[in-house]
Amino acid sequence: MRLLIRHCYWFVLPWFVQAAAIEGFLEPGRHLQLSTPDAGIIEEVNVQEGHSVRAGQMLLQLDASVLEKDLKIVAEEYALLEKRVKKLRQLRSDQYASEDELFRAEGELRIVGLKRERIEAQLERKRLRAPIDGVVTELRYDLGEGVGGPGTHVATLVSLDPLQIQFAIPLQAASAMSVGEQIQLAVSGQDTLLAAEVVFISPVSTAVVNTVRVKLLVPNPNQRIPAGLRCLLTID
Repeated sequence: MRLLIRHCYWFVLPWFVQAAAIEGFLEPGRHLQLSTPDAGIIEEVNVQEGHSVRAGQMLLQLDASVLEKDLKIVAEEYALLEKRVKKLRQLRSDQYASEDELFRAEGELRIVGLKRERIEAQLERKRLRAPIDGVVTELRYDLGEGVGGPGTHVATLVSLDPLQIQFAIPLQAASAMSVGEQIQLAVSGQDTLLAAEVVFISPVSTAVVNTVRVKLLVPNPNQRIPAGLRCLLTID
């Protein structure tokens, strides 16, 4: 009953005397649960929890010994065929090799090249790479353990620049806001103000309390602002 009275009180007061500090918590801008494209045994782990990584950096690799041997064989075959094609082209220019012979050799070279590309693609599926710049916050498997492939949560990666924060804002106040607007947030218990940008205003309001979800981004280029801070947004 107390909660209902508080909501009623909000709507009874005229807009020009209403003021409220709405609470929210800073969260990572992106929170990714990563999985490996293929199943297998973890052969190599290149990061630890807390490490900052760049997009494309390899986090871990599954056992790929069979594929690596296949790639070595195909690479040697390709090198031999490449030499043969080069020699046949020289002979053909001097009329010592037939056009059909050169055509067949070039076809074999293309086929082996495609085999090499296929094995390289299969090898890449054994590697888990960071899709974004971020911080590794969780590694769920260790060296020598088996993972189940797609859908198996292997690691968690978060992006701390920018941070995001969401507020449930009364519909009337939200209607006065716009995407791209710059807003100051107060850090609870501190004299610090954070600059934030409105990036999303939900077109749907909650039926019971008549609020709208508003999302803001907080630039954090040096990652000095920790996720989890309690912030206040003052609505007049």
